[in-house]
Amino acid sequence: MIFQAIFYLFIVGMFMPSSAFAHPADELCFEDAMDISLCSQLAELDRINAAPSALPSIELDRSAFETFSLYTQFGIEHILPFGIDHLAFLLALVLAAKGLRSLIIQISVFTLAHSLTLILGVLGLVTLNASLVEAIIALSIAFVAVENLFFKYKLGWRSLIIFGFGLLHGLGFAGALGDLGIPTNHYVSALLGFNLGVEIAQILFGLICFLILHKAIKPFIFRRFVYLPLNCFVAALGIYWLAERTLL
Repeated sequence: MIFQAIFYLFIVGMFMPSSAFAHPADELCFEDAMDISLCSQLAELDRINAAPSALPSIELDRSAFETFSLYTQFGIEHILPFGIDHLAFLLALVLAAKGLRSLIIQISVFTLAHSLTLILGVLGLVTLNASLVEAIIALSIAFVAVENLFFKYKLGWRSLIIFGFGLLHGLGFAGALGDLGIPTNHYVSALLGFNLGVEIAQILFGLICFLILHKAIKPFIFRRFVYLPLNCFVAALGIYWLAERTLL
């Protein structure tokens, strides 16, 4: 299972454009990847070739709870299976975790940081160039994996690093949510639902990886045959994505 996941990460990372990792709805408006009612507005705009201000307003026939549920699903799908770069970052955190408590602290710090900038980014209070954000996300992946290889793990220092990079990941999430579109009549429900979906996917992925890597594999096998190769692989992915997002 581990090697299948590694192979999947490698193939997707090498042959898919980096924009697909963070924003699956950038190119096409799929029924299960974007708000259907908002998609109808885009289709109508294309049909009449009008300016956005001329497009008639469409009220969403959906309750706040239904919106919350729908955007929770969008948040989960943004990480699983589309958020390959975010998953690589989480995998690097899991590899260095000294125990479940350590992992929970790291994910909690990451959650706090990216939830903050997700909200601020969606509200337009904090903005950065999208290409720069994507490049720094790639850098964060390589940095954490290389740190795993060459530096002694310290939870306090690692938490500061995670918080800093988490702020940038949050802006990436904000860009993805902006691409999906947010219904104005249920703005808060959509925002909270998307953030919850991201957290559910992250926690699920982190716990599964932790159980496989730290519980199902014997410690001496993990240190000798898993820890070094996987960190090298994650670092290589981060460097590749960084080069792709800055040079191409």
